[in-house]
Amino acid sequence: MVTSSELLSRFADAGDTSARRAALIDLIKAKQLHKVVGTDSLRRGLERLAGSARDDGEEMDRLLAVATLQRAAASAPPIREVVRALMRDAVTRPLSDLHELPDVEDRLYAAKSWRVVPSAWSLDVLATAAALEESGEAARRECIEGLVELAGDVSEAISALRKALLAVRFDTKKPGNSLGRRLTRVLGALTAVLAGTDGPVGENAGRAMSELLDRGFRVVGTPESAAVRLAVVEHVAVLTHAIVRVDFSHADRDKTYEALSVVREWFAAHEWQEICESSKAISRVSQDVQKSLLSLARRGVTDNRLRHALATAAGSRGKADTICRRMAIAHPGIPDDVRDWLAGVSKRTSIASAVESQERSIDEVLAELHIAMTRLTRAADRVRSDVLPEVSIVLPQQERALSRLAGLVEAMANKLSLAVKWRSLRLRGTAGEEVEYSPVEHRLDAGVRSRHVRLLTPVVERVSEDGVPRIVLRAAVEPVGNRPAPAVGASA
Repeated sequence: MVTSSELLSRFADAGDTSARRAALIDLIKAKQLHKVVGTDSLRRGLERLAGSARDDGEEMDRLLAVATLQRAAASAPPIREVVRALMRDAVTRPLSDLHELPDVEDRLYAAKSWRVVPSAWSLDVLATAAALEESGEAARRECIEGLVELAGDVSEAISALRKALLAVRFDTKKPGNSLGRRLTRVLGALTAVLAGTDGPVGENAGRAMSELLDRGFRVVGTPESAAVRLAVVEHVAVLTHAIVRVDFSHADRDKTYEALSVVREWFAAHEWQEICESSKAISRVSQDVQKSLLSLARRGVTDNRLRHALATAAGSRGKADTICRRMAIAHPGIPDDVRDWLAGVSKRTSIASAVESQERSIDEVLAELHIAMTRLTRAADRVRSDVLPEVSIVLPQQERALSRLAGLVEAMANKLSLAVKWRSLRLRGTAGEEVEYSPVEHRLDAGVRSRHVRLLTPVVERVSEDGVPRIVLRAAVEPVGNRPAPAVGASA
């Protein structure tokens, strides 16, 4: 049985880097490395590895020496700082051709050195290594993590990967399938890296991904395998959602979703609809677009390109129109012109607009009367239940007059309710209810600011023939924290 001393001597005095690597692996497998930490022999072997990694060394020898140093540091934590110091002193010139290392673990350990000597790595080398890696997913992810970190943002990293993947030549009968499989691994690694960071995404991550897909498959052709095409679609959707998750400001940029539009062209219309209906990843992208559209709509902004992105993620333009229409109905606080855009209502003629303006004025009067009558009806009900019984005893001659007055109020309320129903008006909200402030739905005194408010009166809205509610009369409100106001209206 070989002793730890013999293994250590082989490591320290080996004739070349390859033999020194083999001796280190034997030490690790024999679980003897931790026993020789701090010895002069171990230090001598590490220093000789650092000498092989120096800038003037042969390139493959440099890479293997760097990988072996990283392997030693990973296996024996107490020597990590020693290894770091040796590498920083020895490696100042960029390394290259990482993919030429035949052993996948060596490629992984060499790639990890970007954390110690980032100056030793260029974006092109890391991107090329990630693109050419065939079986080592851990090595690929390490390269992409370094690429994102050194590039400064995801957008630049994807651009570097695009350049590297375009340079790959697949010597296969179906290069489209080969590129598709490789791309799914690259995108999967990029998504995994993105999930562990909150760093900058960059300005054009979605556009960079779409260019990668468009230019890459333009050269080799669309994947022939349906399974490969679907896998690419899934990874594109997952990464698109990850970009939005890290930085939601990308959600309202139509170019964020361009990559999904590229792969959508690989399928017939009915095929794409089926894919969208069954894919959870695409559904999440659709939700991202919907949230962005709603956020913009509430601010009075429309975006046709973003609506087109929704059509892609939803599966068809018809489904996108249905989603937008439901959005218009479910969120009455949206400005009317934007609501019409969501609902697909065409712009009105000037005559129709004039008629609508007159009707709106009538509706506003009816709305105020409706709120006032609601309050008056409640008062009349209290008169019937609380006042009339006592009046019949104390002032019986007045009972009939009060009863007639209460009946008149009820009759007026019934007549008014017919007009309200005819105009499709309804109350929303209850006095005293606390809600988030919306300038479209609420009236707050000038100069007063409050994120949440208390309703003093309900919102009055009209449901038009297209089913979309529109605000007729904003609710009077007060900032939350003030004394609750007396009830003057109720939900319909």
